[in-house]
Amino acid sequence: MPHSDDAVATSDPPAWILLDGEAVMEDRQNATIATALTSTGQPVQVTLVAADPPRDSYLCVHFPSLSLNNNKRKRDDDEERQSGRVSLIGSKTWVVYRDGDLALLRVGLPGRHDDYFVYRAGRRPSSHTTFELHVFRSDRATWTNKGTVLEDEVFLSTSKVIALGDGELGWTDLRLLGILVCDVLSDDDPNPRIIPLPKLLPSNRPAQKECRLDREYRDVVVCADGTIRCVEIERVLKLVEVPDVSTADVLRDADLKLRLSRSSSNDTSRYYYRYGGWRVITWNRAVVGDNCWHKCHLVHVDDIVANDPAHTALLLQMGGPNLRLRNLITKVPSLSIHAGNVVYLTWKANSRRDSKTWALAIDMVKKTVLEVAPVSVPESSRFYLACASPNYLKIDA
Repeated sequence: MPHSDDAVATSDPPAWILLDGEAVMEDRQNATIATALTSTGQPVQVTLVAADPPRDSYLCVHFPSLSLNNNKRKRDDDEERQSGRVSLIGSKTWVVYRDGDLALLRVGLPGRHDDYFVYRAGRRPSSHTTFELHVFRSDRATWTNKGTVLEDEVFLSTSKVIALGDGELGWTDLRLLGILVCDVLSDDDPNPRIIPLPKLLPSNRPAQKECRLDREYRDVVVCADGTIRCVEIERVLKLVEVPDVSTADVLRDADLKLRLSRSSSNDTSRYYYRYGGWRVITWNRAVVGDNCWHKCHLVHVDDIVANDPAHTALLLQMGGPNLRLRNLITKVPSLSIHAGNVVYLTWKANSRRDSKTWALAIDMVKKTVLEVAPVSVPESSRFYLACASPNYLKIDA
């Protein structure tokens, strides 16, 4: 699906954006374009395409001297190595972290080490290639090695990094550990501490042992009001006991078909799982001086209403008269950094037949659908970062 024209802001920049965690390999140019050189001397340009939520914003990365295909390997490997040109097949660029108008990008090129770039809209970015933790001090204009801050017994699989203020960054493990907080501006001990996250909802707990991306069902943001907020979406699975047919006087066809669709005829299991829709839960806590999470809202899809006729018409168009909100394939929950009670989700009507991905804004207090918008890039594995949009930013198409 081509990029939506709605993804481009025209005059005033949005107050905040939902930034796609994966950049797009595309030559896109506007007032936010910045250029730099890779570690091998190849030019690279980065451009921000911004839009008001729930529409997604994304970065476009372009390598003018590199090829998007291998041209059937017309040149031999020696010539390609000497020229420094490589194929971009399989290469990806990820947004590791963003704060204000700065974004840390990890650019992976096939057969090479990753390059790291600090991107600032409309300015020349600095680059740094490393696999160690470094801290950049703008007052000193230098990178310094902070050393190892993790204890041996602590296992951390970082999903994202958040800024908690006063020089503290939080390396967030959405699945297991929680948030590892360090004071990266301290010249001495970074004073690491752990903020545990709420336990996963029941149906998401098996995901701890699976290869499912944790960002598909959970997110954490730091809001402007000094709170940390956590959101989680769960596909509700209800454990149902298979009745003993000897105790029934009537056997309904619907129950028999449901049972056969889940097991073979010789299955002796007494239980099976029945889909019960999906639900969203939000939590918050203060960044400083709080030692517990407070539940904000827990909303089941059956309690959410779509009052806008345009939203109802869209659901009818996407999935026919029988499509309901509970049947949507929803994932990637996101929150605004300006607090509020709105949760943003991506959804599809059908995972196999539907090539379009949509964004959904839900008011958790009023339990209503606020807005529905197309996602610019359709891949279902994408995730987004809630971040502030610089006030000075003026974006031209």
